[in-house]
Amino acid sequence: MSLRQSLSAMHAGIVALAAVVVMAAVGAFDLVQSVDEQRRRYVDLREQTVDTIEDALAQAVWHFDRAATMEILRGALTFGYIERIRVINPDGTVYAQAAVDGAPSRHWLGEFLFADVASNARPLRLQVKGRRGAATKTIGRVQVHLDLGYVGRNFQAYILRTVGEQAVVVLILAVLVTLFARRALTRPLNQLAGQVSNLRPGDTNQGYLELPRLHRHNEIGKVVASFNDLLDRVHDAQRLREEVIRKEYTRQFLSQVKERLEQEIAERTQELQEEKRHAELASRSKSIFLANMSHELRTPLNGVIGYAEMIKEEVMGPVQPPIYRNYIENIHSSGKHMLTLIEEVLSLSETEFGTIQLDERTQDVHEAVQSAAETLQPLAQNRGVSLIVAAPAEPIALAADPSKLRQMLLNLMSNAIKYTESGGSVTVTQTREADGAVRLVVQDTGRGIDSSQIEEVLEPFNRGSNPLLNQGGGLGLGLPLTKRIMEAHGGTLELLSERGRGTSAIMRFPAARARAAA
Repeated sequence: MSLRQSLSAMHAGIVALAAVVVMAAVGAFDLVQSVDEQRRRYVDLREQTVDTIEDALAQAVWHFDRAATMEILRGALTFGYIERIRVINPDGTVYAQAAVDGAPSRHWLGEFLFADVASNARPLRLQVKGRRGAATKTIGRVQVHLDLGYVGRNFQAYILRTVGEQAVVVLILAVLVTLFARRALTRPLNQLAGQVSNLRPGDTNQGYLELPRLHRHNEIGKVVASFNDLLDRVHDAQRLREEVIRKEYTRQFLSQVKERLEQEIAERTQELQEEKRHAELASRSKSIFLANMSHELRTPLNGVIGYAEMIKEEVMGPVQPPIYRNYIENIHSSGKHMLTLIEEVLSLSETEFGTIQLDERTQDVHEAVQSAAETLQPLAQNRGVSLIVAAPAEPIALAADPSKLRQMLLNLMSNAIKYTESGGSVTVTQTREADGAVRLVVQDTGRGIDSSQIEEVLEPFNRGSNPLLNQGGGLGLGLPLTKRIMEAHGGTLELLSERGRGTSAIMRFPAARARAAA
C-alpha cells in the first residue's frame, strides 16, 4: 500500500484543511477582542495623561500663567500616542494648545478603528480654599487628541505578530495531531484487520458489508473485508436469544420503577395538597387576626390622637411648662403615623379577603393628582426634592373611587420622594393612550432598584433585599396595596427601574373607565 493511498494521508489532508479554518476563525475572534482591548487601552492612556497633569495644569490656568501652561502641555506631548492637547476656556475659546511638529501622521487602521475614541474633552477642576471651606471649581476643559498614525501602526504590527504566532501554533498542532492519529488509529486498525483475518470462516451468513470503492485499497477497506470474514463466525441464534432476554428483563425492571414512581408521586401530591390547605388556613387566620387587632387598636388610638390635638391646641388652657408642647406634638405625630400603618394593614386585609369596595365617581384626573401633590409638597420641600405635576394635553375624566385613587397617588408619590436624594425630582404625568386607556406615571430620579427586586417589593411587608430600600420607614404595604386597588379597578400597576437611574411607577386604567366617565 502506497503512502498516497493510506488513511493517514487522507487524515493529514483533512487536518490541514481544518487547521486553516480554525486559524481563520481564531484570528477573526482574536482581532475583534484585540480591537476592543486596544480601544480601552488608549482611552485609559488618554485619561491617565490628563490625570497626570491635571493638578499642575489647573494651578497654572487658575493663575493665568500661560508659560507654565504651555510647558505642561508640551511635556504631555512626550507621550508618543498624543498628537495634540489643548486647554479650552469655559466660554469655548482655546486658552492654550500644543501639538507635535509637522503634519499629523495618518494610518488607515487608526482612522478606521480608533477615530471615535481619538479625542475627548473633560472638565478641568481645581480645589479652591476660601472662607467657607474648600470648594471644587470647573475652570475649563482639557482636550486630548490621540495620534491615529501612531495608534494604527502599533496595532498593525500587533496584528501581524499575532497572526504569525497563531499560524505557527496551529500548523505545529496539525502536524502533531496527524502524527498521533497515524500512531493511534492506523496502526491499531492494521493489527485488528490482521487478527480478524486469522479467524476461520464457518457457516455462510447473509449481511456482508459492501466494500467502498474509495477505501478499497486503504485501512478502511481492510477493516470492512475483515468484518465480512467475522460475520461467518457469528451465531445469530445465540445473539437473538440474548437480546430477547435482555429486553424482557429491561421491560420488567422499567415496569417496577414506573409503579414505584407513580406511588411516590401520588403520596407527594397528597402531602402537597395538605400543606397547601394548612398554608391557606394559616394565611386566612393571619389576615383575620390583623384585621381584628387593627380595629381594636384604631379605636383607642383615635382617642389618643384626639386628646393630643386638644392639648396641642390648648383648648382647656395653656400647656405648662412649655417643653410639654414638644412632647404632645411628638405624641400627636407618632399617633398619626401609627394610625396610617393600621389603616394600611386594614386595607391589606380587605384586599386579601376580596372585600374591597369601590365608590366610583367621575372625576378630573389632573385635579386628583394636583390635590395629592399639594398634600406631599411639605415632605418634598423638607427633603429638597422638586415635585412636578405635568398638565395633560387634554382634560381627562375617569370613573374611579376618589379616596382609593388619592390613596394610590399618595403611596406612589411619597415613595418616590422618600427614595430620591436632595436635589432630585419627582414628575407626575397623565396621558390618554391610543386605545383610550388612561395612564398615570410617577417618575423619580432616585436611587432605583434592580429589576430582579421588582417582584419582591410588590409583596406585602417586603422592600426587597437592597438595604437602601429599608431606610424609608413604613411596613412595606404601599406598593402591594396600590397594585391590588388597581386590579380592583380592572387596571394594572407596572414598575420600571434601574439601579442609580430612578424608578417609574405606571398606573394604567382600562379604556372602559375613561369612556364611562366621558
